[in-house]
Amino acid sequence: MIDEALDFLRLGKSHSNGQHRPASRPLITAGEFHEMTKPTEALIRQYPAAALATAFFVGVAVAWWIKRK
Repeated sequence: MIDEALDFLRLGKSHSNGQHRPASRPLITAGEFHEMTKPTEALIRQYPAAALATAFFVGVAVAWWIKRK
């Protein structure tokens, strides 16, 4: 999952308008991404039920917002 997210964040991928950027340094490296997600992973491990409930309610809110439009 992390590899897919990093691939998405890399520069040099094609864009929706069909333009291609020249290959260059990625926006974020794997190590930086892992360091940024450590606090969230620790919080989820410490409070799994609260994390699951939060994810559920955020999903319901987004679905309601999309349906409302």
